[in-house]
Amino acid sequence: MLLIEVAKEFVATIDNKKTDGTTVEAKKQAWMALTNKYNALSETGIRTEKQLHALSELYKTGGRTFCPKTTAADKKVVALLPPQFKPLSNDIDSSAPYYTIDIVETQQLNDTQYSSREVLGAKEDSVHQLQQVKGSKRRTSPLLVSDITPKIKNLFN
Repeated sequence: MLLIEVAKEFVATIDNKKTDGTTVEAKKQAWMALTNKYNALSETGIRTEKQLHALSELYKTGGRTFCPKTTAADKKVVALLPPQFKPLSNDIDSSAPYYTIDIVETQQLNDTQYSSREVLGAKEDSVHQLQQVKGSKRRTSPLLVSDITPKIKNLFN
């Protein structure tokens, strides 16, 4: 605790973020003065400037090494539940381009064997993902003919 008391008068110089020549020299002078004052008041023995610098870093970091906030178990949970971890769409957000949904363009074929009413009836129970995109609702998954064909056949049986 003595180091903290002694460092109070030097903290503005020691914790300065500038790295120009004048500031670096001022930091060296501050560490030398801090070391001299600490050793004059210390009852446990003489410490070097390097030792006091290391001790001050331990005080700043709490004496621990960096520990990532996410663990392997957290990553497994995120992998199992991806829909719950998708961010909300926000066009104003700076990271919005990273989370855009690609909308598949579709075209209507004139020579289909089923009417649009049959297709809509067959897909009515499986339309599940609609998302608000610039004021209109659009599907997030493309409509595939293979998805609807078995249901249409069941309609006629």
